[in-house]
Amino acid sequence: MENQAPKDLRAQAHRRAHGNCECVMEVCRHVGKCNAVLRGDWDLHRLTVRGGYTLSNVVVLCQTCYRRISNHT
Repeated sequence: MENQAPKDLRAQAHRRAHGNCECVMEVCRHVGKCNAVLRGDWDLHRLTVRGGYTLSNVVVLCQTCYRRISNHT
């Protein structure tokens, strides 16, 4: 889990995602948005590394997508 993200940002991002994975990364091999229901652990992923933890610079990821992306960076 990316601990640098403030808890209020995590809550806002989760609400924005309606409790579903927002991943659209090609490396995850799904068509369009993943949309998996977030159960238990989930993570925030910054879209640009240089960008800070802001709602416009993060996506909510299920553990499967987070692991796939982490293995390619």
